[in-house]
Amino acid sequence: MTNLQKRNKIIVIIVSVLVILGLSVFLYIHHMGTAYSDRFLPSTYINDVNVGKLSVADAEKKIAENQLNYTLEMKFRNKTTETISAKEINMSYVPDGQVEALLKKQDSFTWFKNYLFNHKGNKKTIQTKTSYDENKLKTVLYGKNQLKDENQTAPTDARMKYENGTFTVEKEKAGNSLNKETVYEAVNKAVGLQKTSLNVAKVKDAYKVPGKTTETVKAEAETLKKYLKTSITYELPNNQSEVLNSEKMLTWLVKNEDGTYSYNEEIWNKRMKSFVYTLATKANTVGKTHTFNATGLGVRTVSGGTYGYKMNQTEEIAKIKEDLNAGKDVKKAPAYSAKEQSTENYGLGGNYVEVDLSRQHLWIYKNGQCVLQSDCVSGKMTNDRYTPAGTYYIYSKERNRVLRGTKDPATGKYPYESPVSYWMPFNKGIGFHDANWRSSFGGNLYVSSGSHGCVNLPVSFAGTMYNTITTGMPVVVYYSQGYTLNG
Repeated sequence: MTNLQKRNKIIVIIVSVLVILGLSVFLYIHHMGTAYSDRFLPSTYINDVNVGKLSVADAEKKIAENQLNYTLEMKFRNKTTETISAKEINMSYVPDGQVEALLKKQDSFTWFKNYLFNHKGNKKTIQTKTSYDENKLKTVLYGKNQLKDENQTAPTDARMKYENGTFTVEKEKAGNSLNKETVYEAVNKAVGLQKTSLNVAKVKDAYKVPGKTTETVKAEAETLKKYLKTSITYELPNNQSEVLNSEKMLTWLVKNEDGTYSYNEEIWNKRMKSFVYTLATKANTVGKTHTFNATGLGVRTVSGGTYGYKMNQTEEIAKIKEDLNAGKDVKKAPAYSAKEQSTENYGLGGNYVEVDLSRQHLWIYKNGQCVLQSDCVSGKMTNDRYTPAGTYYIYSKERNRVLRGTKDPATGKYPYESPVSYWMPFNKGIGFHDANWRSSFGGNLYVSSGSHGCVNLPVSFAGTMYNTITTGMPVVVYYSQGYTLNG
């Protein structure tokens, strides 16, 4: 055998061996690839769980076992932590086809790569579906030390101290009181997403916060400092006065148990309103007892009526706010919706009408002098027709009116209709007017045959009176003697 023949023989042998080896390797790779068609390749990890060489069912079982190790760590303020485990909330893994889908995507014929090159493993991640008892989660969560009521300190607002006529501000305190429902919602979401850590301190609105910060209270203190340096002195009727000063305004603030103060706009305004209401009870004279000089009788008093001072409380509240914002001491009368026309003669001044229902006589005064007087006939002395006493004012003057009683709803008719030439009302439907159907006035006519409440006058006198009096003129109506109402 020649050397060439020997060399060719060797080549044939080598090629044959290589072919056999290659075929064997191919067959082995194919065999192993087929073997991993229903199992995961070696070193395959799903969510850090080694499922290499496992079937879908076995892999899901192992993932389910690992799920029992789930723990959520919750971080709170002051570096405190709490944990919730899967076992505490009856958590379990729920297969949903994701593991099977991963296996189907696997190229089983690349198994040798995992053996030779992938020493760190073939890592896969899925969002595992779980079930757990949400009600139990809430119960367990609320039972943790950080959420127990006895371990929570409520936040406190920044507050003001008032000393030596000025305010200083105490800083607010955060506390550690939690909005439990907010925390629960965040924890429930974290558990549902399989988060292992939750920083509760960073969850929006997890912690209750002070209602007012230092900066807010500092601004309030500056405003209040100006207010409390303001003094408003009210000049009231009958030589009375009332002062709004720092002492009173301090009571409009909320005084806390520790002696500090807090500003609450609603309470401040409510107490301001209460102050003005009390001021009005002192300033108002409408309906109260009025003193006057009764003609021929001297000083008398009468209660009731519509004449006098009446504060406009809404307007005065607005004026107080203006005065406080201005920050200057003020001396003034309150805002009135009605006033007495004079400070003289007990508020009646020199121009007024006086009616003594007992004497059935009236007097008209101008500039302090009696310029007109006449007998009259007032309301019949029964409960429904007598003329009420009081201090009133003329609120209108009208010519040629028809005075009517209250219409009967059954018949649609008026009980009476009386045309008059001069109408001067002073108490709702009661007023002065001419009565041409009467031939006499004065005496005791009113007791049994009086009017329906009005003051009847002779026609000529009524006309003169109409031209003498003015709208707004006070009218004092009184009984100088006792009386009895019949029926």
